[in-house]
Amino acid sequence: MIKPTVGRVVLYTPLPQMERTFPHEQPFAAIITYVWNDGLVNLLVMRDDGATFPKTSVPLVHEGEPAQGQCGWMPYQKGQAAKTEAAEAKVSGATGTCFSPATLLTDAELAIAMAARSFPRVTEDVVNGVIVKDDYAVIGTLTVCVLTLRNGFNVVGQSACVDPRNFDEAIGRTYARKNAVQQIWQLEGYALAERVRISSENR
Repeated sequence: MIKPTVGRVVLYTPLPQMERTFPHEQPFAAIITYVWNDGLVNLLVMRDDGATFPKTSVPLVHEGEPAQGQCGWMPYQKGQAAKTEAAEAKVSGATGTCFSPATLLTDAELAIAMAARSFPRVTEDVVNGVIVKDDYAVIGTLTVCVLTLRNGFNVVGQSACVDPRNFDEAIGRTYARKNAVQQIWQLEGYALAERVRISSENR
């Protein structure tokens, strides 16, 4: 089961009587703003035009599709959780296995090593080049960054601090944007891998 925490993104399915507020049948992205328990959360729902609406005490469905007025995890999140559980089970069953320490590079060594790679790869210039707009919202100590990409797709990043006395909007924006940008690396990595696969099959 995925543990709900403040700042995580879920999909919210609106009730029929809320058609004016949420005019589409498809679910909407929503950010968890408060956790009552593993099955009940407060949300900040994001409409496709950028408007946001708070929803309190929304049931969180962990298995199956959420009904109207409920929220649930995205298929990607469920897939990642399943992979993590499988990996943890595999490691826990590998008693007596000895792992050698990994060799880690410094930032300078990593930059040199990556520059020597001539095969297709995602670069920082590629990631930054697809961003056309960034918007921010602050809810208490939670900062949300919505990046609009060149094709109109949106990625959402968030940052939250434990102690409100540590909150600083500039710091929150910076970390929220970093969190959103990190998701673009994954998207661009998948897109590049797909292009390489198609190119290889067409040879």
